[in-house]
Amino acid sequence: MLLVDISAMFCLPEQMAERVKREVVLMGEALMGGQTPAKPVDSADYPACAYCDYKALCGFEEGDPVREIAKMDREDALKLLEQDDA
Repeated sequence: MLLVDISAMFCLPEQMAERVKREVVLMGEALMGGQTPAKPVDSADYPACAYCDYKALCGFEEGDPVREIAKMDREDALKLLEQDDA
């Protein structure tokens, strides 16, 4: 159970704050279930593993799948969250 008021902390509408809470719970459950794939974020600004303290332990190798995060401003991100939650 999250004890933090995410909607107030990040100035999110209540519906989106609930979505964030659900995602955090799912992430926690995955971690507790041992699901911790080495799939780092890779972008021009942050190359995969460049700043990671765990790169020697995770087993990620060049050519393995990575996550890409699209650049967007806050408004576009909020719109995307609303679409995904509908």
